[in-house]
Amino acid sequence: LGQLKTRSGDTAAAEALYLAAQKAWPQEVRWSKALVELYLAMEDEAKLVAPLETLAGLEVDNVVVRKKLAQLALKRRDFAEAARWARSALWIDVTDAEMLHFAGAALVLSGKLDVASEEYGWAVELRPAATGWQLEWAKVLVQGGQKAKAREVLESLLRADPENEGAAALLKFLQAAP
Repeated sequence: LGQLKTRSGDTAAAEALYLAAQKAWPQEVRWSKALVELYLAMEDEAKLVAPLETLAGLEVDNVVVRKKLAQLALKRRDFAEAARWARSALWIDVTDAEMLHFAGAALVLSGKLDVASEEYGWAVELRPAATGWQLEWAKVLVQGGQKAKAREVLESLLRADPENEGAAALLKFLQAAP
């Protein structure tokens, strides 16, 4: 019935049906999934969070849900929450370089430079060709006072990509600094 209401354009009725079903059967994932689909179709990111969080609790190995929650949190500028969901996704797939990079970026924005640096390091190790990530990592290292390690990262980056102007400029700056 909810699908029929959605197809007919009566999203409010569909939402009411799905919410009632979710309340009646809270352990049944299909109602949360239906709400997610509905809110995605409606492009209502504010409402999307609650059913995604419910799904994350019901499907403990669903990395896609955690990635979406991390992205939504970052969009809301809730950096701590973005980092939390990114790291939750990493508990499921520790080799997800994109999520390691995402977690690093969210942790930087949360002011946790040491932990962010570790996440960037793992992301770069898993995807060494991502030269943009290497430059970001070097900047985080500089911010965190790890200038020697930043120089190493930049030198490695410039060996792989000698034309990288950002890396060359940052390395030049570091070499000129005491």
